[in-house]
Amino acid sequence: MAGVLAHATLSTNGLLVKVMSMKADERLPNHYFRIGVSEVIVHRIVTDERLNRLNMVRIATINMNLQFWNVDGGMVLDDADEAAINDWITKRRGMAGIIDEHNVRQIIEKMNSTADWFENMAGKEEVLSTSQPLLLAIYDLRSVIVKRKADALSS
Repeated sequence: MAGVLAHATLSTNGLLVKVMSMKADERLPNHYFRIGVSEVIVHRIVTDERLNRLNMVRIATINMNLQFWNVDGGMVLDDADEAAINDWITKRRGMAGIIDEHNVRQIIEKMNSTADWFENMAGKEEVLSTSQPLLLAIYDLRSVIVKRKADALSS
């Protein structure tokens, strides 16, 4: 089984992920970026082929809102680590518009399925418990869209 990483466990802070049969020519990246809501956790991937294991070592946190990153827990980063982080941030900035547009399209689909759910499946209690927060969110969204559209049309 040389050259194959079968059922290896990736573990990081209690998170376990299984990698199912990876051939040697399918190279692992040197870094893994776990994307959260406003931050990205950067891990260095360390392999131990002798034990057929992977280990993900948390090395840094990227704050996506403020566009900076910090080294985690006294880790020492080498030039390759820093280059990988900066390269990832640059690529992610380039994708931001695409990701945002995709998210808006997903929200539209969710709103359509929510309307269908309200019309065809929601019971009385569900309607009563969810209608007010949903209407407030819709009102807020509508207000923002109307203001931004008016600004766009006037400039």
